[in-house]
Amino acid sequence: MTDNEINNIVNIIDSIQDVENLNDMHFETIRKYVSHENAFIRSRCAYMLSEFRTEKAQYLLYDLCSDDNFFVRTEAYDSLVFFSDSHTENILRNAVMNETDSLAGGYAVTSWCDVVHQLHGKHDDDVKFLLEIFATGKYQLECLYGLYLFGDRQALNGMLDFLKSSDYTIRCSVINLISDIMKEEDKDIIKSAVEELMKTEQTKAVRSDIEKIMTLFDSM
Repeated sequence: MTDNEINNIVNIIDSIQDVENLNDMHFETIRKYVSHENAFIRSRCAYMLSEFRTEKAQYLLYDLCSDDNFFVRTEAYDSLVFFSDSHTENILRNAVMNETDSLAGGYAVTSWCDVVHQLHGKHDDDVKFLLEIFATGKYQLECLYGLYLFGDRQALNGMLDFLKSSDYTIRCSVINLISDIMKEEDKDIIKSAVEELMKTEQTKAVRSDIEKIMTLFDSM
């Protein structure tokens, strides 16, 4: 298959995102390509399945969680955040424990945290699980995200420490994760940290994310 053929299929899949009222025909388009030999096409399917929020889409995402390509699994874990039930919780928990790729595993952690946050009134067991994962040295930022989400305000300091990372993608991740869950009472601490980063930040992607979070401060 040529690059043009792959791009044409990807464009077909991506065009569904702009449709206001999705129907069975659109879903069948995704289903047609969900088992395609090309991993990038499968990853786009995983991304788009979140738009449907149906049981059929959910079970296709479960299948994609076992894909042999880590990026496809990453997109599947990310999309499952929109399907908050006990089955999804278990699928993601299993991924957190067994995923072999660090990027995919990190997405599994954050999606699991978001799902259980919606499902559970109390998070004692969830916190215990995260601390067990954290103790292994894996998914440190993502575990701190979950701990903060579950009410541990001290975890925020750990997240902000990652703004000192030499890896700009990690600095971007910190800002984006905090943007999703920051509490109003912590606004000043977070604002001070990102303003300090902005003074020396040279990477456009990070500066752009800082500008986005700054607009959130104004709306809180």
